[in-house]
Amino acid sequence: MNDKPHSTAPTAASFAAGLRALAALIDKEPGLAKDLHGSGPHAFLQYNLNIDQRALLERWVRAAKKLGATVTKAPETETALPDDIKVFLDFGSLRVTLWANRKKVCDQVVVGTEMVDKVEWVCPALTNETLLARSAVS
Repeated sequence: MNDKPHSTAPTAASFAAGLRALAALIDKEPGLAKDLHGSGPHAFLQYNLNIDQRALLERWVRAAKKLGATVTKAPETETALPDDIKVFLDFGSLRVTLWANRKKVCDQVVVGTEMVDKVEWVCPALTNETLLARSAVS
C-alpha cells in the first residue's frame, strides 16, 4: 500500500471504468463533490480541522464500498505527518486519497504494558463491522 501511481499505466478502458465509478459515487452522494481536489487519475480529500473528520471519512468509505471500490489504509510510516491517517479508495485505475487527523478519526487503545504502554490506533471508520452497522441505520 502506497500512494504512488499504479505501477502500470492504466488502459483506456480501466481508467474510464474508474472515472465512471467515481461519477456514480458523486451521483449518489452529490455533497461529496465539494470535498475533492486535484485532477487526473488521482484526486484527494484533505481534512479540515473544523469538521467532523470521522463522520466524513465514514461517509466516503461507506459510499465507495457500496460501489465496489477497494479501500485500504496506508501504514503509519507512509503519512506526511505523525498524526495523519491516509486512506485509498481505488476505483479501477482511479485512486482517491483521503487524509485525516488520526486523533480525530481513530481511537488510541492500550494493547499491553511493559516499561511503557504499548498502544495502537483503532480506526472505527475503517472496519467492516462499523460500516455495516452504520449503513444499516443510515
